[in-house]
Amino acid sequence: MKLKTNNIENEFKKLLNNKFSKSRENLLPALHLLHENSNYLPEWGMKIIGWHLKIPLSEVFGAATSYTEFTLEKPNENSITICTGVSCWINGGEELANQIKLNKNINENYVTKTTPCAFMCSMSPLAKFKDKWIGRININKLSNIIK
Repeated sequence: MKLKTNNIENEFKKLLNNKFSKSRENLLPALHLLHENSNYLPEWGMKIIGWHLKIPLSEVFGAATSYTEFTLEKPNENSITICTGVSCWINGGEELANQIKLNKNINENYVTKTTPCAFMCSMSPLAKFKDKWIGRININKLSNIIK
């Protein structure tokens, strides 16, 4: 269920109350819920999670920054994230990263970032575009997708 923009904080509080008891063990599931609904972890949402679970914001923030699948920045529509985990790197990720650097169209129009691991090794190499991970990616496939 995606959160609507009107009164988003109250809506998220209700969603947390319906889905999770006020127990510390629900921290990661609550962070995943927020990330799925917002496509990132906004500070207001982490504050609400801390309030709901009775956990200090520092602990919520610590958990949020310990996992590479979470992002604290609002996603940029014109960004491409390349996985640089070992599996991705040896299965073509390094070559993809190098080809992206040489591709004038991508460099002029997109922000390229990396993540240490996307945890989808069986689909390596991986790239994330418009909040969707694309497996077994190469420069031709990526170029076709971003057109």
